Amino acid sequence: MLTRLQSIPLSFKITVLVTAIVILSVSVVGLRSVEILSTNMQTDVGDHMLNLAKLVATMPEIKTAISRNDPLHTVQPVAEKIRRLTGADLVVIINMDGIRLSHPIPEMIDTLYTVGDEEKALHGESYVSRAFCARGPSIRGLAPIFDGNGRQIGVAVVGMLVDTIALGFDHVRFAVNLALLVALSLGFIGAVLLSRNIKAAIHGLEPKDIATLLQQREAMLQSIKEGIIAIDQYERISFFNEGAQKLLGITAGAINKPIQETNPLICLTEVLQTGQAEYNREYILDEAIIVANVVPIIINGKVEGAIATFRDKTEISRLAEELTGVKKFVEALRAQRHEFMNKLHTISGLIQIRSYQEAVEYICQATKKQQELLTLLPRQIHDPAVVGLLLGKISEAEERGVTITIDPQTHLSSLPRHFDSNALVCVLGNLLENAIEAIADTNAGGGKVYISIQEANKEIRILVSDNGPGIPPQIRQNIFSKGTSSKGLDRGIGLYLMHKEIAKAYGRIEVHSTENQGTSFEVQIPLNLLRWEKKL
Repeated sequence: MLTRLQSIPLSFKITVLVTAIVILSVSVVGLRSVEILSTNMQTDVGDHMLNLAKLVATMPEIKTAISRNDPLHTVQPVAEKIRRLTGADLVVIINMDGIRLSHPIPEMIDTLYTVGDEEKALHGESYVSRAFCARGPSIRGLAPIFDGNGRQIGVAVVGMLVDTIALGFDHVRFAVNLALLVALSLGFIGAVLLSRNIKAAIHGLEPKDIATLLQQREAMLQSIKEGIIAIDQYERISFFNEGAQKLLGITAGAINKPIQETNPLICLTEVLQTGQAEYNREYILDEAIIVANVVPIIINGKVEGAIATFRDKTEISRLAEELTGVKKFVEALRAQRHEFMNKLHTISGLIQIRSYQEAVEYICQATKKQQELLTLLPRQIHDPAVVGLLLGKISEAEERGVTITIDPQTHLSSLPRHFDSNALVCVLGNLLENAIEAIADTNAGGGKVYISIQEANKEIRILVSDNGPGIPPQIRQNIFSKGTSSKGLDRGIGLYLMHKEIAKAYGRIEVHSTENQGTSFEVQIPLNLLRWEKKL
């Protein structure tokens, strides 16, 4: 039974339900209206009959006719004339003995009045009565008749039959029924239109389809690793997934609470107010960098909320890793492999010509420096990615005739969360790449690069200097702008990405360059960030 009910279309359910409510409401209102109108009409008829009875009781003709005591020739003609003029169904005059002196039915004249509602009227009272008479049930007014001396001489009874009243009420009932029928028709039409409107608002979906879509949406959003959080038009949190819960540290109790109370992701409220989407907004959260994409939720042209997706690794970081991290590291390893292949060929040649002593000396000379680097660097720098980058760059520089010297005091124990290995590889890799290229392109040997990495005064200091030609004066002011380079088209990306990484970590960079004397870059990165801060 429940399955059958669920299979009935929603529009049909709404139409039937609304129509049933309209029918019930119209029926109750109609019956009550007819009842009230009938009661009011009978009350009005009773008051009218009483007023006519009082009028008849004051007529001199009636008083004179009663005093003559000739009912048939005096009272009856006057009473019938009054009945025809007033439209009443009966005008009856009785004397103090209860004898009828007039009646619409002549045979009833000079007979005893036996209806039973005349007792109070014979004692001087005027009132309305509902009683049965010879012609059927009627509503009548009774009024005492007094002579000129104030003595009561009879009673005037004026009435209207209930059948006559009902006949007149049929017109009212017809009008009421017609109005109710119109109301019922309008209600049915409204029910149909309402059901269609609701159906259109939910895009023709049935409740079970909506429930399925909601469950699918919930499962889909919860399965996304990126954080998702949404607010409504009143800046209250309406949804967040597990990714947002982990990154922002919010709980299920945050639903329907203002976003400002639970999370300072102000970009949500900004987008809600402006209605303009914003992409790649960068934040620092507990020393971790996240990037938020925020778009407004627009329904029928009106901003009804905003939704943000965010992650702890940005596209820029991945691009930097591609450009200056893994890619450069692999290239450096290839260069190192090429260098060792050359050395192996040299050793093989010395052995073939049986110059064994020379081969041994060459091997010792070739491996000594590499062994020193492999021993020294991991002790001074505890980040494998940075060590790998330096080893690769040193080998690459040697192939290109450039000598890289590492400060013996170099030391790096750990990196903060807001400036991780990817960021340091991006910064150091770009500085070394630019220094090596600048020297290799201009010097015919003798090029030198100096590197120093140290932790001091709660910050990381990185120094890279070279004895190259220096930065051309015409581009010094814009070296960190995207596309600025002295090496041709499609260049000028490295320093731009490096500067962004430093800015995200709230670091500083100083550049000193002298023409034909070299260039030095000094970078300072704070080790601790105590609160949320937004990058502009």
